[in-house]
Amino acid sequence: MSNNSLPLSTINETFYELNGYLYWKNRPNKSLDVSKPITRSNKLGYILVEYRTVIYRVHRILYQIYHSIEKLSDDLIIDHIDCNVKNNSKENLRESDKSTNGMNRGKQENNSTGYKGVVYHKKANKYMSQIEFNKKHYYLGLFDTPELAHKDYCEKASELHKEFFHP
Repeated sequence: MSNNSLPLSTINETFYELNGYLYWKNRPNKSLDVSKPITRSNKLGYILVEYRTVIYRVHRILYQIYHSIEKLSDDLIIDHIDCNVKNNSKENLRESDKSTNGMNRGKQENNSTGYKGVVYHKKANKYMSQIEFNKKHYYLGLFDTPELAHKDYCEKASELHKEFFHP
């Protein structure tokens, strides 16, 4: 999959946007139904489109269309504000970098407590809340329940991450 972007002129000749979805303007082969939005997705749920043997993430193309950007930098991340990678509306996409994009992700798959920023501390028999921001580690304390630990995490994360905060 490519993080490269197509030139805006190519995008405008080939695709069009309608209500947060990308459609083919000029279909590359007869088997594609141009009346339906492009909905092919990868295992992470990102909607993809193949153009001239290169696979592109649709939300990056839509961001270019929304903001009339000729070319996106390869290292520029387009973030989904609500963390729903299928919601490619203009209001849900914003520019980000790797650090701020990480602030907007949910809990990790290997999280055993069910709460972001919370781990079980076996020795103390309590739930520990912690957060990292700008390479600085913040220990937030030990709590009797994961809910209390998560509440404390959310307060600190909201303070540090501002608009990129996601519980």
